[in-house]
Amino acid sequence: MKTLLYTIVTILLISTGATSACGADRERPLTDTTSAYPALRELEAIYENGAFAIAGYYVRKTTDSIGVTTDSMSYGFSNWRSLFAVNLFNILTPGPNYDIYTIQTDLENAVIDRANQFITINKRISIMEALFQLNLLDPWFQEEHVQRMYMVDTLDGYARVIKLDFKPESPYSKFELCFSAVAKQPLELTVVTKKANENGTEGYDQIKITYTSWFEFDVDGDYSSAYTTEVFYTRINGQYVLKPFYANYDFLNTSIY
Repeated sequence: MKTLLYTIVTILLISTGATSACGADRERPLTDTTSAYPALRELEAIYENGAFAIAGYYVRKTTDSIGVTTDSMSYGFSNWRSLFAVNLFNILTPGPNYDIYTIQTDLENAVIDRANQFITINKRISIMEALFQLNLLDPWFQEEHVQRMYMVDTLDGYARVIKLDFKPESPYSKFELCFSAVAKQPLELTVVTKKANENGTEGYDQIKITYTSWFEFDVDGDYSSAYTTEVFYTRINGQYVLKPFYANYDFLNTSIY
């Protein structure tokens, strides 16, 4: 699946330029009390039951006492009935060697960091967290971090923007998700997290994803064999065994905690 996703994303990035219908200058409030919760539920249902691939650009900007560091990567995401794969790689921009592949199967969530030769096994996560970095519909997350979750639309009505106001003690300071009002496709995401030390907040970590292309495929097809970790490892008598090409990778299983 990595080769397929890599190929789809490369083609989509080359063939489609990034355009954004989002931005503060194009927004207007629907009403002051417009809750984003129904819209998030609708998006979750569409994405969980869909079959699609997305290409885009992922930019991470870190600001602290040392200065500003920016890493730009190409981004790919594919999903089939909540089995998904995510690839971050820097084929189009210079910088550190990033090649991070995440795949979620029926059993678990695995992250393969090729640059650092590290494999991490995690518990499964929601498709909303996989796409948008935060588990937005989780009651615990909302109780711990969220003051208000609301929605605005753009002046031309083409896109809508979901915004979160966070509690002062939350490590998050900004969340904005822009998506097309009719097609429900994500267009742009911004998530900002505080960087803290013993003296308080010392900086910010911003992730911005611009989703430039969307491709749908037959949801009734059987793509289960594409979302497998067997190329990386197998289980023998309950133990993980790395395949020869990955035998020298470090391995951590956090799913047991």
